[in-house]
Amino acid sequence: MSTLKMMVPALVLAFAAAPAAAQDDLSLEELVAAATTEGEVTVYSFTSRIFKVEAAFEEAYPDIDLVPFDISSTEQIARIKAEQEAGVHTVDVAYLSDAPVVFTDLVQDGLLQQYMPPGFKDRIPEVFR
Repeated sequence: MSTLKMMVPALVLAFAAAPAAAQDDLSLEELVAAATTEGEVTVYSFTSRIFKVEAAFEEAYPDIDLVPFDISSTEQIARIKAEQEAGVHTVDVAYLSDAPVVFTDLVQDGLLQQYMPPGFKDRIPEVFR
């Protein structure tokens, strides 16, 4: 299965109307329904491949708009910090490349959290977890 096809269902799981922990008991169908109700998912990505993901995602889930941002990891970190300080929560999924900075600046400070739905861990290759 291609990387792109693996990312599409993962993105659905990243953003439903319920908080991440509350999503653990939802089936994929329930999660897609919740995401459809919300209507969109905003993804910050450090790679322009996000536009291919957008096309595949919206083909698979036509009632959910994926709003992609191709921005550097440095800009993502600054943007996420500024949004959090302003009480704005725009991003649903952040795909960053600078792991040490992400961990110290965003995860340890509670601005982002790593999340892997228990029911999907075995369906996503280790390299993408």
